[in-house]
Amino acid sequence: MRKYLFIFLMSLSFSAAHSQTVLMHEDVSKLDILKPKYGQNMANFDHWYVDFGFAAQQSEGKGADIRYGFSHSFSVGNRYKRKIAKFLALGVDVSYLYMVYDIKQNTEKLIPDNIEHKTEKFRLNTLYGDVFFRFNFGRRGNIVGKFLDLGVYGDWGFSNKHLTIDKVDFGNLPNGYKEVKMVHRNLSYFNDLNYGLVSRIGFNRYVVFATYRVSDFFSKEFKNTIADVELPRLTVGFQIGLHK
Repeated sequence: MRKYLFIFLMSLSFSAAHSQTVLMHEDVSKLDILKPKYGQNMANFDHWYVDFGFAAQQSEGKGADIRYGFSHSFSVGNRYKRKIAKFLALGVDVSYLYMVYDIKQNTEKLIPDNIEHKTEKFRLNTLYGDVFFRFNFGRRGNIVGKFLDLGVYGDWGFSNKHLTIDKVDFGNLPNGYKEVKMVHRNLSYFNDLNYGLVSRIGFNRYVVFATYRVSDFFSKEFKNTIADVELPRLTVGFQIGLHK
C-alpha cells in the first residue's frame, strides 16, 4: 500500500512540475496586448510643434500691397496621427496661429482707407485646425522619417486688430516729433471663419509647409463699398516638431 501511495504522490509532483514548465516556456511576446501602440512610427503618435511663416504671394487687386518679410505668421500647436497602413496615416492638427500683414504705404493704398501712415498693420489671432493624409517614404524604424502631408484646414479669427503709427510734429524743436499709435479692434470687415489647403514635406522633426487660403479675408460688403482686394492667400514657412 505504501508503495502505491508513493508512486501516486510522485506522479502528482511530476504532473505539476511539467505544467509549470509549459507555462514558463509559452511565447507571450506574440500576444497583441503586449505590442506597443504609441510611438513615432506606431499606431498612435502626437507631438507639439512651433512654426514660422511668411506671406509668399502678391495681394489681389490694387490697393492692398504688403511688405514682404515683415508680413509673417507664428503658431504653436499639437498634431496627432493614426497609422492606417505601412506607408499611410490619417491625422489632425490644432494650433494657435498669429498672423501679421504689414501694409505698404503708397498713393495706391485702399485698405482700410487711403490715408498713409508711418506704419500700418493687420494683426490676426486665430484658432487653427486641419485634417490630413500622411504619405510616408523609405525605412523609418521607430522615428517619424520622411513624409508628405496633404489636407484641408479651417480657422476661426477670435481677435483682430488694425494698427497705425504716425509721426506728429512736437514743440518748436528742430526735427522734434512724437509717435501716435492707434489700434482698432474687432474689425467687422474681416470674415471670422476661413478655410483652405495645407501641405507639408518633412524629415523627422523638420518640416517645410505651405497653406493656401481659399476663402476671402474681407467681407463682401467691404469689397463692394471700399475695394475689391484681398490679402495674400499663400503662406510658406518652416516648422520644428518638439519630439526626438
